[in-house]
Amino acid sequence: MRALLVVVAVVLATGCANSNKPSKSACARMHDQYLDVMARVASIANLTDKQKQALADTKAELKRRRSDEFISKCRAQLTKAQVACAAKATTSDELDTCVHVAEN
Repeated sequence: MRALLVVVAVVLATGCANSNKPSKSACARMHDQYLDVMARVASIANLTDKQKQALADTKAELKRRRSDEFISKCRAQLTKAQVACAAKATTSDELDTCVHVAEN
C-alpha cells in the first residue's frame, strides 16, 4: 500500500511539474499562425503574381513539413500561455512579445 502511495505521489508531482507545458497540437497551431503572420507581412510588400504564388507554395510546404524539432523546442522552451498568445497573434511584433514575455 505504501509503495502505491509513493507511485501516485510521483505521478502527481510529475503531472503538476509539466502542467504548464504546451501540447503538441497547441505548438502546431502556433507554428501555423506564425507562418500565416509571416506570409501576411510578406504579402504587404510589392510582390509580383509569380512571387505571391511562390510565397503561398512555400507556406503550404512549411505547414506540411512542420518539424518534430520545432514541436519539441516549443514544448520544452515555451509555456502554455506563451503558445496560446502566439497562436492568436496577428503581427510579427505580437508574436515576438508573446514568446519573449517571460524574459522581461
